[in-house]
Amino acid sequence: MRLVKVNYSETEDAKSWELKDLVLQGRNLIVGKNAVGKTRTFRIIWNLAAQIITSPQRNGRFEFDFKDNDTNYKYLVEISNKNIVLLEELWEKDYQLINRNAETNDNFIRNKSNNQDNKEPFSPPQDRFTIHVRRDTQNYPYLESLYNWANNCFCFEISKSQPDKSLTVSVPATNQILKSNILDAMGIYLENAFKDFGEKTFLNELLKDIERIGYNVSSVNVKKTLKDLSLIHSLVIDENNVGKLPQSHISSGMYRALAILIIINYWCFENKPVTLIIDDLGDGLDYSRSAELLKILFEKFEKIEENGGQLIVTTNNQFLMNAVPIKHWNILEREGSKVKAYNYYNSKQAFDEFDYIGLNNFEFFVRKFYRKNQLKKNNFDLDKLLKEEDSED
Repeated sequence: MRLVKVNYSETEDAKSWELKDLVLQGRNLIVGKNAVGKTRTFRIIWNLAAQIITSPQRNGRFEFDFKDNDTNYKYLVEISNKNIVLLEELWEKDYQLINRNAETNDNFIRNKSNNQDNKEPFSPPQDRFTIHVRRDTQNYPYLESLYNWANNCFCFEISKSQPDKSLTVSVPATNQILKSNILDAMGIYLENAFKDFGEKTFLNELLKDIERIGYNVSSVNVKKTLKDLSLIHSLVIDENNVGKLPQSHISSGMYRALAILIIINYWCFENKPVTLIIDDLGDGLDYSRSAELLKILFEKFEKIEENGGQLIVTTNNQFLMNAVPIKHWNILEREGSKVKAYNYYNSKQAFDEFDYIGLNNFEFFVRKFYRKNQLKKNNFDLDKLLKEEDSED
């Protein structure tokens, strides 16, 4: 199952924060100016995934569209500021699977066991989603697809990750990952990668990527330290001309890059349909390294995408924008509390026309070519450009 569209509103108040028309594909770059809502968008997706696994904890109206193979689903939930589920609906195309409304109390769920389709009344607790009380792979298989999406959704909030942190558990549990920052668990992930895929095989692939982004590293290993009856896993790198460096001595930018490369290679080897959401990828890295890191992510995620995985990255970095084709973009604009996403699906003509201009991708963003008729306002005559191209041919 893959997320394909997001709409969100905080409350019914006209001044409340709202996100409209975020359309997603397999690999995505969300761009926008500072304070436009990129991190908030990141957290909306993260929060719904976390709530599906745990319990309702954030108020608002979430409208998420999913695609599972050739089947389209729409999941709509509305949560009060007291964490009460006011509305919950799940649709398979035009067919309703779940109906739940706190006002009408006309609640039902579809039972799909034995090739039948029975409409069952039910009364779930007010502070739980249907998935928390009705998981059953035979009777309600569609709920399992939704749970698997949430369970395999991982979020990296880059700015919060520091190299002097590490988890003290042997295997990070899903709920811990969703609530904390997976980047702090890299010592554990690297140890598991060596165990599952072979140390030499995994390390060779990892070192190629590390060299590609410009770090002169010959080895990466795991150091385990017993502290207060807990086993701490941390990274140790061997940097050429410097020697061994413990995780606490690695710069924040380098640690974040290493962590992302470890986890993306782990998932490539595992061949698992994960959803990876990274907020502010370029934070702590120089421009060239952050751009090369994004290119590696997009290349490696092409394989994961084929198996149903998804990559979502946010940035306002012009070098990252130039590293990814604009057809993978969502451009966020905010007017007051309302945020609108411009993308290839709702602004196709503007995206297609820009291919003829010959400018770099950042110009598409900074000159707002994604808006209707913005080419003409910037003194670009598309008809003339097309004629010139034809004459050259």
